[in-house]
Amino acid sequence: MSIAISRNNLVKGIDHHVGQMRFFSAISLLLLGVLSYFICQYLLLSPLTKINNKLLSLKCLHKEPQEPLAEQSELDRLNTSVDTLENVLKQQAEREQQLNKARLDAETANKSKAEFIATMSHEIRTPLNVILGALEILEEEPLTQHGQKFTVSAHNAAKILLSQLNDILDYSKLDSGKAILNNTSFSPFQMAQSIIAIFADQAQQKGITLQLNSTLSTNNYVLGDEGKSSQILTNLLGNAIKFTDSGSISINLKSNIYKGKQAITFSVTDTGIGIDNNKIQSILSPFVQSDASFSRRYGGAGMGLAISQALVHLIGGELEITSELHQGSTFSFTLQLESTSAPLKISDEHKLNNTKHQAATILLVEDSPSNQMIAKAILAKNGFNVATANNGKEAVAALENTSYDLILMDLQMPEMNGFEACTYIRDLHNNKSDIPIIAMTANVSQQDQVQCLSVGMDDFLTKPINKIKMLEVLHHWLGRNHSHKTVS
Repeated sequence: MSIAISRNNLVKGIDHHVGQMRFFSAISLLLLGVLSYFICQYLLLSPLTKINNKLLSLKCLHKEPQEPLAEQSELDRLNTSVDTLENVLKQQAEREQQLNKARLDAETANKSKAEFIATMSHEIRTPLNVILGALEILEEEPLTQHGQKFTVSAHNAAKILLSQLNDILDYSKLDSGKAILNNTSFSPFQMAQSIIAIFADQAQQKGITLQLNSTLSTNNYVLGDEGKSSQILTNLLGNAIKFTDSGSISINLKSNIYKGKQAITFSVTDTGIGIDNNKIQSILSPFVQSDASFSRRYGGAGMGLAISQALVHLIGGELEITSELHQGSTFSFTLQLESTSAPLKISDEHKLNNTKHQAATILLVEDSPSNQMIAKAILAKNGFNVATANNGKEAVAALENTSYDLILMDLQMPEMNGFEACTYIRDLHNNKSDIPIIAMTANVSQQDQVQCLSVGMDDFLTKPINKIKMLEVLHHWLGRNHSHKTVS
């Protein structure tokens, strides 16, 4: 038996299967390549392109010329973009250094400005104290009608100068964020009455009717910052009188209950020259008036409204203005204040007898001969015995040899200043260490007052000295010691 196998058929079968394997392998490789391409595009190239596009958006921050990126590969473009980012970050770091330097320069300039204002305030107040004091003394002297007229005019001009100086200091405090709130119990009605009394003579001279309209009673007390509220109303009423030549001016007080508090609306309405609606916002800026000629015609530095608005914001309100040109204006603000009881009054047994202390001996420590002369004249005119010292060192020496009932102490003096002198006196180991010491200075900042109290001073009088205020402080402290106890 013989078996025959055809090799041709076998070869053909193998070739057929090999061809199929090649075909399927090629298809598999093609599919794998396409899949790899899409995976690579999605996971690598697409994010890379997005990163590139974001980096390319920084080109506007980079000022150096760039090579055309369209002709580069993706990786080359990425490398170029990273270089761009590095340069931008470097420029940004330099810019931050410049900004930081500018910030430090601005802080230094702001500190210098504050120091300059404080220094100038002191230097202006010192001679102004002499001017106002001398004019007050002259007004009490027997002068001719002609001389009295010029004295009164000079006194009014000096008070305007003091008012403008105070405005600049107030705005500086508000601008630097150093103003603080002092909440006490006060009557808005009584506060408004006292403000109207200040301007009564001025309104009468101009023939203006000045009135108070209120839904609050005199015994309606609230808890708030009376000083700043009073300053706002004083500024607004002063402006109203300045810009009103005829007609009437009124302070209006209205109260509503809102969330358990009294929502009190204070408003000042006048029949004055009015304000153009286009200029209402601009006049709230410092040193700006609605007309450039107003500073010459009406006076003032254009600070009152700027200070008033800043104070209103500080105590939680908003200054609103409605006005019609040549018809008048209304300035108003609303404060939400808590109702409270009336402040406690000093009992009769603690009230000081003014006449009892008028023969007291006071040591006046002041380095300015002119200020010495004015203060000594006012004190002597009111019955006090006055001794003087030119600086703290002389005051300490005088106290060692003589007993005094009270010391009026200036702060800035040669050889030994007021702070050093007060510290030395409080460290004495005898009964003279408790003598009342009152600061009397042209330094008017809150820091100066705090420093005075910290070294042991009992009270604080600012120059120019208000005679009535000074006498009130003297009569309060005479007969007491540093421990606030009444001396029998």
